[in-house]
Amino acid sequence: MYLNRVTLIGFVGNAPDIREAKNGTTIVNFSLATKTSWKNENGDYDSRTEWHRVVCFAKRAEWAASRIEKGMHLYIEGELRSHEYSDTVEVSVGENKTKDISVTRRGWQVFANSIQKIDRPQRNGQSTDPAPEPEPQQQSQGSDVKTAKEDVPL
Repeated sequence: MYLNRVTLIGFVGNAPDIREAKNGTTIVNFSLATKTSWKNENGDYDSRTEWHRVVCFAKRAEWAASRIEKGMHLYIEGELRSHEYSDTVEVSVGENKTKDISVTRRGWQVFANSIQKIDRPQRNGQSTDPAPEPEPQQQSQGSDVKTAKEDVPL
């Protein structure tokens, strides 16, 4: 049995980036911040913010493009996917000498299957957001987006 499921609750860090694949499919990317807090050995609270790259396709992307804004509180379910890309790095090869080399890096994205807005109450108890609006459901999609070849266990 295999399971690749990601559940995130956090705040949108940037306005959605809307693109179109070669086949005409709408693609939307945005960042989502999650925060973890803990009590350290001194009894003080520490926290760490993690930034997640979220990707949506087709009808879900169109929904996200028209409704998601920076700062929104969202609940997202999806799956984790990796992709490889090339980057250039400057390395030292001697005293006062450097050389650019190409390296392969791996990035991670959450392919969203479900997105829900979360209401945030104001101080007087009134909601600042309208009631959660379900986004359209769709079957798994294919696209012309480059992703790393998936390892298929035999």
